[in-house]
Amino acid sequence: MEIPPEVLRAALEEYIAFGPATRRPAGERLAARLPPEQRAAGAAALAVAGQAVAAAESLAKEYLDGRRSQASITRELEVRYPWLYDDSPAEARPWWRLWPPPPDRHDLARRLAHFGWWVSIM
Repeated sequence: MEIPPEVLRAALEEYIAFGPATRRPAGERLAARLPPEQRAAGAAALAVAGQAVAAAESLAKEYLDGRRSQASITRELEVRYPWLYDDSPAEARPWWRLWPPPPDRHDLARRLAHFGWWVSIM
């Protein structure tokens, strides 16, 4: 079964979330976020998100050992997990509406790299 990239990104966001909302299990939060037709893929997407976090943690250990830079870790995660890159079309904006800035398409990969570093030092 092919898991849609937007479900994988949502699962990873729920997996690495912080704050009071995380009192509920990640699977429950993900099911509340997804439309009913995509909920079946939620458990599989959480498993893939767990694998991505484990990879980020092992790459972060290489960063702590001085063998990699943070940028190379982000690139490696995007190569291993191409669904991290958000390839949805950018919103067309008039030149006078510059704020808020458009979303960074590499943001989720950077957040995953930072989360892996955080997990590795804890």
